[in-house]
Amino acid sequence: MEKEYKKAREFLEKITPKNKVAIITHDDLDGICSGIILHDFVEFKTKSLEIFFFSYNKGKDDFDLSKFDTVIISDLAPNLLQELFRKIEDKKVLYIDHHPKNEKVPENFLEIRSPSWSSCSRITFEICGSQKNKWVSLCGVIGDAGDKFAENKEFLDSFLKKEDVSLDDFRYKYAYRFGNMLVYLDENPRKSFDLLRSLESYKEISKVEKYILPVDKEIEKTLEEYKKKMEKLGDITFFVFEPKYGIKSVIINIISFSASKEDIFAFLTQFEDEYRISFRAQSRKTNGPKLLKDCGVENAGGHNAACGGSIKKGFLKQFKENLKNYDIKKARVLD
Repeated sequence: MEKEYKKAREFLEKITPKNKVAIITHDDLDGICSGIILHDFVEFKTKSLEIFFFSYNKGKDDFDLSKFDTVIISDLAPNLLQELFRKIEDKKVLYIDHHPKNEKVPENFLEIRSPSWSSCSRITFEICGSQKNKWVSLCGVIGDAGDKFAENKEFLDSFLKKEDVSLDDFRYKYAYRFGNMLVYLDENPRKSFDLLRSLESYKEISKVEKYILPVDKEIEKTLEEYKKKMEKLGDITFFVFEPKYGIKSVIINIISFSASKEDIFAFLTQFEDEYRISFRAQSRKTNGPKLLKDCGVENAGGHNAACGGSIKKGFLKQFKENLKNYDIKKARVLD
């Protein structure tokens, strides 16, 4: 990937005060952390820089980009951006992502696509190279469950050893809790971005505690519910929950980190007249989208080990029966 990173760096280095630059990033922890790294690199190169946040749940990409000549996109899968691509195909575009390439990307874009295990927070750090922001990069990597992959171990350890802090401590005391701040400020990702960017170090987390503690308490409550209400459906652990805040990804990360390598999970949360599904397989040997589609989730998509979809409420009983009777061998990924 070094050649690709060099090309991206050259793209950023060519930005001048005359350029009008827009950064568009996902509103989760990986997206916001990669946005901070990119913003900090670009802000001294141009007089016109704005950042926009894309929400998968809200599905909005109605940004007014007419005044910009340069666009940088981070941590957004191409299937969500086809309309946006058409709007900006005449601009200079740097597109950084680590999701499966499930749709075409315009050939004139500079596309940096790394493996799924490499979060955009790590990619942008490798491109921009500011040690000041390495703790931000680690938060994004961990927020995207990148610490589960051996490929990220050296990258994480190089920082943690210097700081004399364990991965568990950094994960639970800092990274996850910064993620909780984003959950609390769900409707205002710009505020989360500004707060996180204002900190000189992860050790200053106390400055944003008031945005974190309410979510901490909801997580504790939901984990207790999991112990009482989770079900085993064949090879799959199944849990439906309705938290006060958007803590689904946090709950999934906490539960999956204490699981064995062969465990498979289906987490469901209610939204209007449907259930949204988050599938997780501890091993990369299970094709999650195929499993979900085989069980009736028509819009299933994502990574093999981390994907999702949705079902109508009335299909819940049948979906559970399909999971219970599913032959997991059908979704095995061949070596």
